[in-house]
Amino acid sequence: MLCKSTTLLTIFIGLFVVSSSGQYNKIKTIVFKVNSQITYYSPEQFKTETGKYSYEKAHEKQLEIDDALNKLEILRNQYQLASSSEEKNRVGQEIITLETGIYSIKEEATQLLIKAESTENSYWTNVTKEEIDDFLNELDSYTSINNENNNEQITQNDVNIEHIDPSILFQNTTEPVNEERYQSDEFIYKIQIGAYSRALPAHIERLFKRLSVLRKIENYTDENGVVVYTTGNLTNYEDAEKMNLQVKQEGVENSIIVPYYNGKRITLEEAKKIEDNL
Repeated sequence: MLCKSTTLLTIFIGLFVVSSSGQYNKIKTIVFKVNSQITYYSPEQFKTETGKYSYEKAHEKQLEIDDALNKLEILRNQYQLASSSEEKNRVGQEIITLETGIYSIKEEATQLLIKAESTENSYWTNVTKEEIDDFLNELDSYTSINNENNNEQITQNDVNIEHIDPSILFQNTTEPVNEERYQSDEFIYKIQIGAYSRALPAHIERLFKRLSVLRKIENYTDENGVVVYTTGNLTNYEDAEKMNLQVKQEGVENSIIVPYYNGKRITLEEAKKIEDNL
């Protein structure tokens, strides 16, 4: 889930068993791509202490993010179900604080992964071709035996396996908005991150995928056939300003605040009047 580029999407997959207590128990199986030739399938295959340590610390950070994202989803549901503006304001502040924390941890994990990849790649660029060939031969034997053992273990113990794969969060990056869900007199601010009459440009799609790690991105098609992409559901302009600033810092430089009333877009002037009367 945490990566600086498309390349890093494939290098951080951990394998865990969920115990009866709900805790993750580590299995010594990973998929860590160092370069086009070298991929590790066990922590023991790391060649440098720095690389191994950085990978394991990044893995810990990812588990922190997984836990925070679960809490974030709960808060978002609470925000939608809040019955008063005071409760929405309180939960909204908690969401903003948690999102800021996730973003910070994500950056730490990204740097750790980059360091692990760089350190291990430097090791392999300074060895002989024979050493690389020997490692690849050992790797073929290891993956064959390990796959057989893992299959037997899963069959015998009937355990649940979870792949911690950053690409999971990048599937279904945006979610269509169902206008029927809006309640009567519902008033919210959203952060518009883009509007496109055609398919998303490749660089925008990559940007939205990165953003979707932290934020739920929604979309709807307006009366002109333009697909509008938004994030956030806030009940006051002050919180919307804070989120808009964060979204800009996360790479969407042209994001804007857009108010909606009963699912329909309104002007900021109209929104100010409504908010003053709440």
